[in-house]
Amino acid sequence: MQRAAGIKYDYSSMPSYADRILYRSNQEGIRKVEAIVYEPIHQFSTSLHKPMRGLFFLPDRKIRFDPSNQPQAVIVTFTHLKAKKLRIKDDILHSDINPYLEFSCDARCVKMSKSSKHRTETTYTTDRPTWPTQTVRYKVELSSSKRLNEIKDTLLHIRCMNEGIRASSVIGTVVIDLANIICKSISKEEWQQREVETHFYRGGTQTGKLYYNIKVRWEENE
Repeated sequence: MQRAAGIKYDYSSMPSYADRILYRSNQEGIRKVEAIVYEPIHQFSTSLHKPMRGLFFLPDRKIRFDPSNQPQAVIVTFTHLKAKKLRIKDDILHSDINPYLEFSCDARCVKMSKSSKHRTETTYTTDRPTWPTQTVRYKVELSSSKRLNEIKDTLLHIRCMNEGIRASSVIGTVVIDLANIICKSISKEEWQQREVETHFYRGGTQTGKLYYNIKVRWEENE
């Protein structure tokens, strides 16, 4: 922080990370975050720490392939699904947790394979369900610039549901960024990650964890 009117320093104190905004891109080298405004607010003089404000520019996310090696499609496969520490509404007993998963994606360029199902089987009376034999596979069409433009904002929703006697209720939702996954797999004919951990949320509150293995395979041009 530069010296300015209204700023007093206590040289016996070390600077704190409270005086900074930390930022980074999850696609370094592809989409670089640029700080347009990054400055302290000098009007605040009641503390050694100055609140910071920033305005950042993030380029539009575009999936770029080598034109000579652009795949017609990408196959995304989820396996070894399991959840832990599921939390349901306070008025429901622990023994009433009967979870299953629902998969949904609204993008027209993303299609679930015929061998996959939009929901898993229900597991009964557990907050740590597993679906070791369940495989969920999606085909993402990338054969045109229109498809590439559509996929950049495509999200996959995985909802953990609690099966009740009369109706099911939502325990929480995981949102997966398919474009980010595809970008990670670029230049690799097959890319995979094991034991990916993410969180279910309901109304802004964390309601459990989801674990899965994911594999991405390119379909080559014919």
